[in-house]
Amino acid sequence: MKSLNKIPMKLLNIIQPYTTRSILKYSAIIVITWIVVFACFLTSTTLNNQQKLNQNLKTINNLESKMSNIQKITANSKITSQLNLDFILPDGLTDEAKTYIKELNLTSPGENNQPFHFHKPIPAHIVNKTEEMYNKYGFNAFASSLVSLNRNLPDVRNDVCKNRKYRNEQFSKVSIIIPFYNDEWSLLMRTVHSIIRKSPLHLIEEIILVDDYSTYEHLQENLKNYTKSLPVTVKVIRTHKRLGIVANRVFGARNAVAPVLIYVDSHIECFDGWLEPILDRFVDNMELVVSPNISDTNRFNLAVNFNKTAGRTMGMNWRLEFKWIPNEVIEGNKSVPIYDPKPTPIVIFAVLAIGRKFFEKIGYLDIDFDIWGGEDFELALRAWMCGGRVELVPCSLVAHMFREHKYKHRSKGKGGYRWNMNRIAEIWLGKYKRRYYKYVKPRRRRFGDIQERLKLKKELNCKNFQWYLDNVFPALKEMD
Repeated sequence: MKSLNKIPMKLLNIIQPYTTRSILKYSAIIVITWIVVFACFLTSTTLNNQQKLNQNLKTINNLESKMSNIQKITANSKITSQLNLDFILPDGLTDEAKTYIKELNLTSPGENNQPFHFHKPIPAHIVNKTEEMYNKYGFNAFASSLVSLNRNLPDVRNDVCKNRKYRNEQFSKVSIIIPFYNDEWSLLMRTVHSIIRKSPLHLIEEIILVDDYSTYEHLQENLKNYTKSLPVTVKVIRTHKRLGIVANRVFGARNAVAPVLIYVDSHIECFDGWLEPILDRFVDNMELVVSPNISDTNRFNLAVNFNKTAGRTMGMNWRLEFKWIPNEVIEGNKSVPIYDPKPTPIVIFAVLAIGRKFFEKIGYLDIDFDIWGGEDFELALRAWMCGGRVELVPCSLVAHMFREHKYKHRSKGKGGYRWNMNRIAEIWLGKYKRRYYKYVKPRRRRFGDIQERLKLKKELNCKNFQWYLDNVFPALKEMD
């Protein structure tokens, strides 16, 4: 209290009321006021943050929507990425090849479908190498080694085909199966490069290279390592012994996963827009076998003859030999526009598409065939007679090289090419097999055990060959 005695009375009268309960009262009011103010501030801040968060979420959703649209557009057109693939994929020309190109004074050999030819005189060592490689591989492999793996071929499609609209958004993905055995490197890799460069890559589930027990060194680790650098999934699977092309194709199918399988030989080249016309046929029907229009690549100069198959479809004679047949012979009075998909009696395995589940359902291929020959005929007959359909799609163009190898003389000891044809006659021609044997006149009718395939034919409730003649290939009745 001594300190209070020193304070003036007037000031003491002012302070004294606030030194007791009133101080607590007003302190409480101040604290409560600050709490209310702080609460209001927090509420305001939270609302502002929530508004900003909502705005940010809205912005993110808009960006995601735009990205989704961009991805759809990119997936449907792949034009830019395909054009850029030429810069990604190497041309495959080795230092040795470049030396030969310079020595022979060649400029972009094979480009734009220019026939390959030497400028004379030809040095003796090149003549010898050309002959050696031809004898080994059955085509001008020396010339092929000097041609870019990415060589350009002209777009020779008709305007009708170029302007066709396809149902890209409904397409199934594909497994592309390439069987091979001791193939020459440049021809095999040009096949792979051509598929990659000329296809919408988002449609390719996988490319499967099926090695039928090759012995050449360049097809071992080199092939496996090279395929890892390619911009699509490329699998190399190998048989543990030589199976032959027929069983090799079945092996490939059993390892494929996509809904549609496309078989291509290891010596083909694709053209612009080859894949879309094929896949469009599978949008409505998966129980199909579909072939593109197959042109011929000259095995000597590598030039493609585009006109060889124009206006024709695939057929056969009573010897079960392949024949190109004019469309009007097949169509009769049912004329179909030349570039529209159309039924075909027969296909060849050079390039062939089939629904994977349908292929399994009808029994793949007859693996009791010998090494090579006739498996495409047998598949086409079985597809037609067992509930499927076989078509040619003229707007799809692929070039195929027939190499000079006598496959029909290669055998696993069964009887070769004729063994296979005899099996077709015995299983599928019914009473008409007499006409086949009349023209072929084999010394012995060897064909092995066919009971399993006859059982399959019965289980599938397949139609007979008379139905095939009446409904698919009436013109065969009159053929010699």
